[in-house]
Amino acid sequence: MTINPNFVLRELAGEWLLVSIEEGEEIKRLLYLNEIGKDIYLHLKDGLEGAALLDALYQEYDADPQILKADVEAFLLTLRDYRILQD
Repeated sequence: MTINPNFVLRELAGEWLLVSIEEGEEIKRLLYLNEIGKDIYLHLKDGLEGAALLDALYQEYDADPQILKADVEAFLLTLRDYRILQD
């Protein structure tokens, strides 16, 4: 998996946003992230995937492992839908 380089992470007024900076787009794409979404994105940028990504998140958040895994999988689908994450 790779992160589309045409997206940048920005903080604006305490909110985390992934913003499309692709040239020639008529409509810029924007995705609001919560804290865990930001952390997932940063871990992906660092090259973590699969079990390594989940292990890092388990260490950072006190969450049920099954729920966390399901939430991460759903978030990865969202990133793919926005063309932020590419296989």
